[in-house]
Amino acid sequence: MDIETSARQLGRQISQTPEYKHYDQATKDVNEDREVSGMMEKLREYENKVAQMVRAGETMTEEFKKEYSEYMEQVQSKTQIQSLIASQENYLKLMNRVNEMIAEGIREGPASRIITDF
Repeated sequence: MDIETSARQLGRQISQTPEYKHYDQATKDVNEDREVSGMMEKLREYENKVAQMVRAGETMTEEFKKEYSEYMEQVQSKTQIQSLIASQENYLKLMNRVNEMIAEGIREGPASRIITDF
């Protein structure tokens, strides 16, 4: 089996895990809720403004910090966002374990008795 086939198979297996399914559903739930998706869009605008200020070397005013912090609290209080964050964390833990196993396979590869021609 070539590496591309193995990668596709791994991708299919990952897509069947509870971690991926919960993350995928939570993402859909956020995107389908007009109020929450609108809040997320406004949050991205805040984040873009912060990034702009950092690039320009500007300091955020206390008023802006307070406004941003309060808005962030509103966003994080939404059940859909809490679910998305929790499912994203679980999915990332799964992907970290997968990456660790791939790294382990790479470390063990040179000592393997299996001969492959790539």
